[in-house]
Amino acid sequence: MKAKTGYVRAVMEPNNAEYIRNAIADSKGRAVLPNIALLVAEVADAAIAGDNVYITIGITRSRDAILLTLNQSGDKSYAGGETLAQLEDAVLELL
Repeated sequence: MKAKTGYVRAVMEPNNAEYIRNAIADSKGRAVLPNIALLVAEVADAAIAGDNVYITIGITRSRDAILLTLNQSGDKSYAGGETLAQLEDAVLELL
């Protein structure tokens, strides 16, 4: 199916929880998705310290990617990917 922009629209599969379960099993207790976990920890610490910061996670309006939005005092930064593994890589730009 072609999207309005001319590229082939990705079909997202609802298998991220399965990906995490497999990653946890394969990691033998090591950190899974450490970049996302670090971002969550940094945002939580900043918010606790009084900064106006939060994150939201959802999907794009076109439903072709997972989108993480970092809100810092009204400024927004974004990271996205078709899977949590791709989002994990994209979050590096926000750290």
